[in-house]
Amino acid sequence: MTRRTPVNRAQRRLGRPPRERFSTRTLAFDAGGDTCRGTLYLPGGGDDPPTVVMGPGLGAERGFGYPAVAERFADAGYAAFLFDYRGFGESDGTSQLVDPARQRADYAAAVERLSGVDAVGSGRVLWGASVSGGHVLALAADRRDVDAVVAVTPVLDARGVVVARGGRYVARAGVAGVRDLLGHRLGRGETVPIVGETDTLAAITEPGAKRAYLDLVDRESTWRNRTPARSLLRLAGYRPG
Repeated sequence: MTRRTPVNRAQRRLGRPPRERFSTRTLAFDAGGDTCRGTLYLPGGGDDPPTVVMGPGLGAERGFGYPAVAERFADAGYAAFLFDYRGFGESDGTSQLVDPARQRADYAAAVERLSGVDAVGSGRVLWGASVSGGHVLALAADRRDVDAVVAVTPVLDARGVVVARGGRYVARAGVAGVRDLLGHRLGRGETVPIVGETDTLAAITEPGAKRAYLDLVDRESTWRNRTPARSLLRLAGYRPG
């Protein structure tokens, strides 16, 4: 029975199925002219399993604790396709821009990619957490080939979250976002932290979130706790509910 050495702090606390109970393969797919990459987890037995399509939460890579969830699906008889958005992880680009509309398009492209995989059946389940929980609900509402959705603590009104942080945060986010919109075309873009303390200009500022989030980061990852400031403008208008 093979056990894996945890690659981040959070995985040390997780019970994970033996590696012999599932197999994996790498899948790539086109999304808006760029290449996204992901891992397909296949159960050890059964033919034509339904597939759970999984995208990371706000600013995250697919390695940030999500493999443990995908492994559980595979151990239960589902296939799971876990992918990185454009600009993150092993997918094309390094911007780490959080653009909800573009990320939903990446989800849709991931679903389409599975139609050419013989090892899985036609059943499709969309899984998301946080911002990606909003993505999967919005995407499922527009498609006829989705059988179910799992949305874990979905963000349904990011505008409300931003406004609740107060007028000072809103003003600072607006100024930084506009500066980045104007400057990035000239190579002088502005960035903000993806996760920070409650008094910082970050995309995630909830109490205790910074330590918990950073515990998910793989030690081999090149991820940076930075995102273009225009991500804040994209998020402020995101209301999939």
